[in-house]
Parts: sequence; C-alpha cells; structure tokens
Amino acid sequence: MAFYVLDNRVSVQAMSKSLLSSFALMLLLPTTHACLWVSGTTMEGQRISVSGISVARRLQQSLNMSAEAYAIDRNIALKGNTALERRNNTAVDMIYRGRISEAIEALKELEAEQPGDYITAANLGTAYELAGKNEDALNWIKEAIRRNAGSHWGTEWLHVDILEAKLKAANDPEFFQAHSVLDLDHQQIRSINSEVLAGGERRRVLEIADALDYQLRERLRFVKSSDPGVASLLYDYAAIQAATHSLESARELLKMARSFGYPKTRVEPLIEQFDHTIFVATLQRWIFYGGTVVTLVALLIHSLRRRWIVLSRAS
Repeated sequence: MAFYVLDNRVSVQAMSKSLLSSFALMLLLPTTHACLWVSGTTMEGQRISVSGISVARRLQQSLNMSAEAYAIDRNIALKGNTALERRNNTAVDMIYRGRISEAIEALKELEAEQPGDYITAANLGTAYELAGKNEDALNWIKEAIRRNAGSHWGTEWLHVDILEAKLKAANDPEFFQAHSVLDLDHQQIRSINSEVLAGGERRRVLEIADALDYQLRERLRFVKSSDPGVASLLYDYAAIQAATHSLESARELLKMARSFGYPKTRVEPLIEQFDHTIFVATLQRWIFYGGTVVTLVALLIHSLRRRWIVLSRAS
C-alpha cells in the first residue's frame, strides 16, 4: 500500500531500488548504525551488539502519525509541475484525508484521459483497497505491475499477496488463524541471503525484508488497530528479525502482531521462547562478569598474602 506523488524535484520512481536494499541491510545487519548500539541476543543465545533503532520503533513512527497529518506535513496537494501531476497529487492528498470516493473518481478521470499510466493504476489500486473493494484493488495493482514491474521498488508483489489473502479471508473467516499473508517457512530463514518461497517465487530473505519494511511503513499510516493482514506481516517480519538480527527486535514485532490481532496461540509461545533465551544469555553474561570480578579479587588477596604486592601507608 503506497502512493506515487509527483513534484518538481524528482518522482518517487526515480529513486533507485538499490537504495532500498542498502537501507534494509542497515536494518538487518548487526554491523551497521554505528551511532547507537545496544546489546542483543541471537537465536543461539549469543550476546551481540545491534543497532539501537529497531524495526518496530521505525514502524511505530508510521503508526503514531495519522494519514491526514502526514499529508499536511508533506504538502502533497501543492506539488507537481504539470496539471496532470497536480491532479494526481490532489487525488493522493484526498486519500490521506479520508476522501477516498472523491479520489477514486479523480483517478478514474485521469486514467480515461491518459490511459496506460502506471502511477494512476498504482494509486487506484491502493485507493480501492482503502475503500474495501479488494477485488478492484487487486486488478489495478496487477495492472500497475504489468505497466511497470519495478514500481514501488519492486515490492508490489507483496501488495498482490496481501490483497489475495484478504480475498481468501473474506470467504474463510478462519483463514488468518492458520495462515499468514506470506506463509513463510520460518525454518528456512537462516540469513539475509537465504532463499524461501514468497509471492510464488524463491526470494532472498533480504528482498522479502525490503518489501515488508516498505509496505508496512506505508500501510501503518492508515491501519491503526486490529487488522489480520498487517498482523501476519508483522509476524513474518519478526521471524526474519529473529534469524538475522536479534530476538529483542523480533519480540517487539511479535507484540505489535499480537496488538493487531494475530492469534495469541502462535505469538505467545514464541515470545516466551525468546524471553527465556534472552534471560539465559543475560544471566550467563552476568555470571561471567561476576566470576571475573571474584577471580580478580581472589588474585589480589593472594598477592597481598604472598607479599607480591605491598601496600604502604603515607607517613
């Protein structure tokens, strides 16, 4: 879920996909973000240093800002070089302000006047989704991909998966009790270079993380409470963070997934498992530090008794 806004500086599409991949690497790897560091724990119970800015905290920024506030902050409706660009941006501004039906009509007019524009198709797809018309949304997102497969940095395959999962859930109310949007095999997630099945293809974990980060940040500007699709995306993102980053980061995402309504029977056991691993790793760390201090004190006392070290008082 994302929109294209055009202004007189650069279009959103002009940004390189490689920048997004590099950004995702900064989120996933423990050797980046050298400004702030905190202790983290791996799946194997090893203590590591990781970035102090977790994925969950970044997503919370989108969650905490309303869509209308975002539109006001970005002055979306005021951007654009041409009349068509300004009309597109005005339609996007309408969507952020909750005027979905008006925006859809405006975008349909743009499509009629200038058919074949992938930006219009992408914006229509997202507008229809926000209107609750998921079948129309899916058709337009697929059309946007047909027109430009690299749209939204190549993450729209995940948007398709989200909409298809929503349609399945509409016919099966228990769908998200047993499934996630991606239905990732968490056991296959070993590193950012692992390949797992997602969106009907074998994809690198890094590519999936890119898509999850981008789609969730955009989606959380609109979705603020219980939503099974968002919950399942957070659940799978937690699995990636646990395997490639830290259990602490994964635990935050699991708690977000729980707050969005993901089944507690699937979330709670993982949180308990992560908490236990973190506790044991922390305890071992303090036992090591405590043992080191005791050893040094004992060595000092022994040295004093052997008179290897002599303390003298000032006269």
